[in-house]
Amino acid sequence: MPSSTDSGSIVARRAKPRDVLAISTLCRSAIEEMSMTRGGLLLVGSPEDSGCLDLDTELTALSRGLLESDNYQLNYHWFIGIRNETPVGTSFLKIVKMHNFTVAKVDLLYVEPNSREHGIGGALLQLMTKWATRKSCDGIDISALPGSRETKAFLEGQGYKARAISMYKEISSPS
Repeated sequence: MPSSTDSGSIVARRAKPRDVLAISTLCRSAIEEMSMTRGGLLLVGSPEDSGCLDLDTELTALSRGLLESDNYQLNYHWFIGIRNETPVGTSFLKIVKMHNFTVAKVDLLYVEPNSREHGIGGALLQLMTKWATRKSCDGIDISALPGSRETKAFLEGQGYKARAISMYKEISSPS
């Protein structure tokens, strides 16, 4: 879905195996940024590891072209945002069956800080929405960290509504 704005040429598309290096770099930047935001370490772990996301496994699958197949539904579906022919954003989602409906769960939407407010995040969300609609999803679920008012405002501006607050408490195993 190419578009042109005052910010230059903006393209959002499904990721291809040739995008793996750019996506890897963007994902690591996202993890580093999230780990410094309130609630981020609980979500993604530290920048030294991949936290709850098995980034290396997913990137290996992407590089082998497995995500191009509609049969590869257990893992993520990756997208990339490009500004002036340079990858500056990425997102991925997975399809989740919940009770009697199907949701496209966005696990990451990231745009490099100097490329924000140029339409890339919106273009990625629009592309993921079209993709989820073609996959017969009933809705899209995306999270915002509690310390990220900018993210919450951006998502609300895109038509998303807060429907729950997810809480976490660490517990220790019984001895």
